[in-house]
Amino acid sequence: DGVEGIERALEFAKCLHNGFDWVIDATHPFALLVSKNLCQVCQKQSQPLLRFERTLEASVGSLINSPLDLASKPLQGKRLLLAIGARHLKEAVAASRQGGAEVFARVLPSPESLIKALASDIGEENLAVLRPLKGSTPGSLELALCRRWSIDSIVCRQSGGVTQKLWQDISRDWGLELFLISRPENPFKQEEVNTFEDLLTRIDL
Repeated sequence: DGVEGIERALEFAKCLHNGFDWVIDATHPFALLVSKNLCQVCQKQSQPLLRFERTLEASVGSLINSPLDLASKPLQGKRLLLAIGARHLKEAVAASRQGGAEVFARVLPSPESLIKALASDIGEENLAVLRPLKGSTPGSLELALCRRWSIDSIVCRQSGGVTQKLWQDISRDWGLELFLISRPENPFKQEEVNTFEDLLTRIDL
């Protein structure tokens, strides 16, 4: 519920148990709206806030700033899989086609994702709906998609964690081109820790 929802949660905590010592922002690295709202509310209420960010390891692939950059890439004749979620799928589809690619996409099984995916002008036969890392072994469904659709190139986000590693492994092992959308660099200047041990030390546990 945005800023109002966060404010209600903090106020309720104050009534219930004198509030929180810390709020830990452990949201997805690309969930900028949630982080912005947390910063706004915590600053207003003098609530200590700490960002727990995934470690950013060395990336395999070519970094791009946004899906719009795909329009200038040499994608003529490529079969491109977008694994970036549904929020920016429509603009990514348009940019990829401008670059000359035939576009496919993997989205999460939620009503919001399906609505946005179907509104992105991508054909249903080029759309897969699944949760990451499912199947007989982690990554088996993603690899099966790439093989079924004869994918040449993959686009994912530089989010860190297991999903990025999965696409990096598939692209490396199968000789596929990989584009990574660059992770935003802590745009709200939150105090940040990157390991569980550092988190516990910072909050004195």
